[in-house]
Amino acid sequence: MTVHIIFRSGGLVITMLLGWLFARKRYSLLQVVSVLLVTLGVILTTLSASPVRVSQSKDVFTDSYTYATGIVILTLALVFSGFLGLVQDWTYSRYGRPSLTTSSSSQPPAWQESMFYLHFLALPMFVSVRHDLLIQIHALNSGPRLSLPGQVGSIIPAASVPLIINTLTQLLCVSGVNRLTTKVTALTVTLILVVRKAASLVLSVIGVGIIQRGNGSHSDVDKGMLWSGAGMVLFGTVIYSLGSKSIRKIDNKKRV
Repeated sequence: MTVHIIFRSGGLVITMLLGWLFARKRYSLLQVVSVLLVTLGVILTTLSASPVRVSQSKDVFTDSYTYATGIVILTLALVFSGFLGLVQDWTYSRYGRPSLTTSSSSQPPAWQESMFYLHFLALPMFVSVRHDLLIQIHALNSGPRLSLPGQVGSIIPAASVPLIINTLTQLLCVSGVNRLTTKVTALTVTLILVVRKAASLVLSVIGVGIIQRGNGSHSDVDKGMLWSGAGMVLFGTVIYSLGSKSIRKIDNKKRV
């Protein structure tokens, strides 16, 4: 999970590269340095959990292939997310971003319309994993029930409670991101998501470390490499924010 969180933080790098290649955007030296720091941090964190140990098991090739497949999928997801951010940025820049003071009761906000189409058009993709979904639903219904008085507890699966909580929190997160997309640029949105992912990394590492110490086990993750990569991601994010301020000052002077 920690590798996944930090690797997805490379979306800042992808968005910047795509903006430079396709949207003809220009960036300051601080922003370029921040890109290099974040990229190096992502690489270090990815390698910190890679299966590099020699094992006598026959599944070593399978594990390496699975790991490489996951990295490829994450890379494609980063690229497509970068293109999506550029398209959203171009759309709101061309047709206007909604005003903070404008309120219209006749039509829903633009971010709600965008969120609806993004999720509705993605629903057919679940057809390819329908068998896995059915297995997971069966496992959920076959699990233990809630320990509640009466017949209610015997009907509701215990695993449904964290599932519902996770669904509600994801709804809040997705709604906030889509609302933020209508107010600021794609790079600013990605920057905020990087900070959120870094905070999630700290919480996950601390939580897993406490659980493993309680069980008397140890982690196979290279913590030195992991924390070095996480620190580079955070430091690169701060430098990028400073570089963005200098770019805005230059743009304001040109407008004057």
